Amino acid sequence: MTRPALSVLVLAAAASLAGCGKVVDCDAVSTAWAGDAETFFGTYCVSCHSTQWTGDDRGGAPEQVNFDTYSDFLASETFAVYTQLTEGLMPPDGYDQPSEADRARIADWAYCGGDEQ
Repeated sequence: MTRPALSVLVLAAAASLAGCGKVVDCDAVSTAWAGDAETFFGTYCVSCHSTQWTGDDRGGAPEQVNFDTYSDFLASETFAVYTQLTEGLMPPDGYDQPSEADRARIADWAYCGGDEQ
């Protein structure tokens, strides 16, 4: 892909994000994995997204997407985590749901790269 074509794609992606109306001030995000995001993922995600589950026990969760540890979180695509949470796709219907405030707080944390401490 040529540089001008790549620039067009980058600008289109940025415009798409800007169009969603969400601006995250990463300097204001105080959430950390330890004792905060870890608890969120333990409560809402590891019933499917855990290395202890295989096959049908994962409830359709991809084998490579786990949230048992901070390293597992980093191995996932953090922007995908942000998108899944902000669009209400995860956790799926039929599972316990976080409050909107908790969902937004963890989504913003993931968007900003997810500090460990």
